[in-house]
Amino acid sequence: MRRLARIVTLTAAVGLPLLPAPAGSVPIERVVAVVNEEIITLTELMEERRAAAGRLQSAGAPPLRATADPQERQILEELIERRLLLQEAARGGVRVDAAEVKAAIEDLKAQNKLADEAALEAAVGREGLTLSQFRRRLQDQLAIGKLLARKVRGSIILTDEELEAYYRAHPQEFRLTGQVQLRHLLIAVPKADDPEAEAAAASRVSEVLTALMAGAPFAAVAARYSDAPTAAQGGELGVLRQGELAPELERVAFALLPGEMSTPIRTAAGYNILLVEAREAPVLPFAQARDGIRDQLFRQRAQKRFQEYLTDLRQKAYVEIKLP
Repeated sequence: MRRLARIVTLTAAVGLPLLPAPAGSVPIERVVAVVNEEIITLTELMEERRAAAGRLQSAGAPPLRATADPQERQILEELIERRLLLQEAARGGVRVDAAEVKAAIEDLKAQNKLADEAALEAAVGREGLTLSQFRRRLQDQLAIGKLLARKVRGSIILTDEELEAYYRAHPQEFRLTGQVQLRHLLIAVPKADDPEAEAAAASRVSEVLTALMAGAPFAAVAARYSDAPTAAQGGELGVLRQGELAPELERVAFALLPGEMSTPIRTAAGYNILLVEAREAPVLPFAQARDGIRDQLFRQRAQKRFQEYLTDLRQKAYVEIKLP
């Protein structure tokens, strides 16, 4: 249930390996952190820890280590960041009403093919949450999403000049599958493991090579000697993309330079000789690459801006961690 797991995380790094509380234990209600005028309790930390353990279990992760301290500290840091963002959302007047939460839940149910509320409750239960806890987390996440849309995503502007500059600076990212223009000559070996057929084919290959070495045009030699259906066209195969040739021929064809000819290549059909007339590695036009570049640069800048925004909030806040 990957989408449900993502809803209750702040960033892609939140799914940390955290140990569940020992069976039968009773959480001691104590403060583990102070964030401005609010507190984070041990109960909240344990809830988050159980949820993380549930996500790992749902994903089929291996058993967790016995030591939980590093994970506890990491998830407490995530709780602090979430609390800072929620405080900022409240100060900025960000609101999420019941209709928005309901719509988000219905969307999640549809995406995860959950037929009804009972199926949803069972799914979130497998991740260590009650339905009410899940709704609360979803509401918080929606509020944070609205805040970040305003403070982070809304502050990012990408110009066409920047997109074109990236396109020009990274041509290798926009190269399409290679193409090669080929001529082909086949000396067939009609009977496998027949010494006489092999000898006759070898003799014809020798004649072909002698003619080519003497300067005869490949097309003329192919028209005279080739057993392939393309003989009448001088062996012309036209322009082929990678994946359109037999593997044993493709490896050779795409290793040759324009104007180069292969040595005879033995296949089940017989002896093949290739001539590369032209090679091309086409490039995706900027008009087609533009949207992908915009998405990529936007994600990069949004992540950077988010980290800067979070750092600024943390620096201005009063945060006291009370874990050992």
